[in-house]
Amino acid sequence: TYTASDSIVYDVSRRVMHSRGKATIDYKELGLKADQIDIHWTTSQLFARGSVDTSDTSGQKMQGIPDLIDGAETYHGSEISYNFKTKKGRVDLGKTEMENGFYYGDAIKKAEPDVLYVDHGRFTTCDLDHPHYYFASPTMKVQVRDKVIARPIYLYIADVPVFALPFGVFPSERGRRSGLIAPAYGQSNRGRYMLHLGYYWAINDYMDWSIRGDGYTKGSYTFYS
Repeated sequence: TYTASDSIVYDVSRRVMHSRGKATIDYKELGLKADQIDIHWTTSQLFARGSVDTSDTSGQKMQGIPDLIDGAETYHGSEISYNFKTKKGRVDLGKTEMENGFYYGDAIKKAEPDVLYVDHGRFTTCDLDHPHYYFASPTMKVQVRDKVIARPIYLYIADVPVFALPFGVFPSERGRRSGLIAPAYGQSNRGRYMLHLGYYWAINDYMDWSIRGDGYTKGSYTFYS
């Protein structure tokens, strides 16, 4: 099922359809929205992109940036190419949301239904447009509902690198699990602060433990569990 507010042009000889203006595509579990969508029916390939916002005098603002929903996964990017039969595709300057986590990258390639490769990627559970903290890596592999593998890996807090490791493996499965406790940031009469940074350990189904810490730039700190 497809719609467009401006036009839908079908090239019969090439079996290509061009949708312009708030275009939408719905196919089984697949949903796609963008200002411009091209469909090549012979190859089952979709191409989606936004268009220049004519109300912006600088000519740099875009409208109708593509959003792709594939089952439980959501992809955002400046350009998206996707094969709706093989479920393989590529997102340029992309953001992907899955399992309460967000993946950003110069390019996100879906090589298999449950495997993503992220070029110069960032991973965070912070849902802000500019996240408070994130893990960054030039090479990142995401196995959906399993784990994230990156090498090397850097932790950034407020865009400042805190530590680095030659590689990192992080769980991304659903449900209760061990992991980093995201900090909060701000400023008070004790200076700039970072609160409740720590680690949560799901020992078993009936027992867990966490350790956290607060720190202020004027020197005071607290540890608690």
